[in-house]
Amino acid sequence: MLRSFQTRLELSDRQATVIARHASYSRWIYNWALRLCGEADRSGLTNRQP
Repeated sequence: MLRSFQTRLELSDRQATVIARHASYSRWIYNWALRLCGEADRSGLTNRQP
């Protein structure tokens, strides 16, 4: 049997703003790293074996 729990955070406006900034920054870093890995892969800098 699977169970799940849902929790709601009651944040102030300032807390919600801080969380939104962190989420946006994390997403930006993820996309930057993904692009960097893609460029390295295309230029042959990775050591992947087919």
